[in-house]
Amino acid sequence: MKKLFIYNSVIFIFLFGFLNATEKTGIAYLKMGQYQKAIDFYSNDTMQLKPSDLNNLGVAYYKLGSLGKAILYTDKALKLKPDFKEARNNLNIYRSKLPQDFTPLKSIKPFDFLINNFSFNTLLIFAIVGVLLLVLLLFTRSSLNIYFLIVILIFEFFINGALINIKLNAKKRYGVVLKQTEILEGPGNEFISKAKAPEGAEFYLIGYKKDFAHIRFLNGIEGWIIKKNFQTL
Repeated sequence: MKKLFIYNSVIFIFLFGFLNATEKTGIAYLKMGQYQKAIDFYSNDTMQLKPSDLNNLGVAYYKLGSLGKAILYTDKALKLKPDFKEARNNLNIYRSKLPQDFTPLKSIKPFDFLINNFSFNTLLIFAIVGVLLLVLLLFTRSSLNIYFLIVILIFEFFINGALINIKLNAKKRYGVVLKQTEILEGPGNEFISKAKAPEGAEFYLIGYKKDFAHIRFLNGIEGWIIKKNFQTL
C-alpha cells in the first residue's frame, strides 16, 4: 500500500511538473520576443489549449502584426473563461487598433439562411408580398384567416429581421483567413484562382453567395473565398 502511494505521488509530481513546464515554455518564448516560436509551440496538435494558452497565442500574433488572429484566439480564451480579465483587456486593445471603418459582424444567427441565400432586393420583395397578403386577409372573412395570419406574421418576422440585419451590417465588415486558401474570380470552384491568401490575412467582407464570400484584402486584392476558410470578428 505504501509503495502504491509513493508510486502515484511520483506520477502526480511528474505530470504536474510537465504541465507547468510546458506553460512556462510558451511564456518564455513570449518574454524573449520569439513570437513565431511561441505560435509554433501553442499550435502543436497534441496540446489542449487552456484559456491562458489561447491568450498567449493572441499576444504572439499581435506582436507579429496579425491583428485578426490575435482577436480570434483571445476571443476563444474568453469564451472558455468569461471572467479572464487579462484576456478582456487584451481584446479591447486589439479591437481599438482596428481601422475605423471596420465593424464587428452583428449577431444574425436566426436569419443566417435568408441572408446567405437571398439578396437584399429579393428579401424586400418578399416583405412587400407579405404585407399585401396581410392586408388581403384583413379584408376577407374565412375561418382559416387566423392561421394564415399567424403564418404570414412569422414569415414577416424572419424576412424583416434579415433585412434589418443586412442594414446593420452594411458597413465594411472585418474577417481573418483561418488557413491558406485560394482567392477565386467568382463564387464557385469552377472559377480561376487569382492568388492564394495566407493564414491570418485580414480583409473586408463585401457579401455572400451560397458557400462563398466576396472579400477585399487590405492590399487591394478582391475575389471570392470559401466561407469555411475564414472567421468574421
